[in-house]
Amino acid sequence: RFRFNGDVRVRGESFFQDFPNFPDRNRGRIRVRFGFDGKLSEDFTGGIYLATGSLGDPTTTNETLTNFFDKKTIGLDRGFITYNPIAHKWISLTAGKFSPTWNKTSVTFDPDLNPEGFSEKLSWDLKMPLVKNFTVQAMQLLYNESNSGSTANARQDSYAIGQSAATIARA
Repeated sequence: RFRFNGDVRVRGESFFQDFPNFPDRNRGRIRVRFGFDGKLSEDFTGGIYLATGSLGDPTTTNETLTNFFDKKTIGLDRGFITYNPIAHKWISLTAGKFSPTWNKTSVTFDPDLNPEGFSEKLSWDLKMPLVKNFTVQAMQLLYNESNSGSTANARQDSYAIGQSAATIARA
């Protein structure tokens, strides 16, 4: 019912400088990831994933082996729930901190970044001569909730909203 996965990676990195006053640099890096996901019921799936990494940098799960043997940070990398009703296979709703549910490339979205918020996908398989599938996707990504405490100094919450439509043509 549940699927466990994870990995551990240790590597050395060297930076060699040809500029004065920039010394060469050598460091060790570690990445540890562990998580599980699976069916919560016939219509719901969910998952929880933990990873090492700096809490101030959402695009890396690497930790540097340094700072006099300090403990390393582990944080919530993903935690999500998805609604895919069996009776309506054309709909998928995801909420939480999740892997992107839309088509992306490393140019449009960092591959190590897991967004937070909501994603909705409506997808229909069609029996038309030219079009095999039609999909509509929407997302609401929350990235900076602002709680200033006073109306006079209130700042707006920051979020991103997007949508897309796609078709798959018959060959």
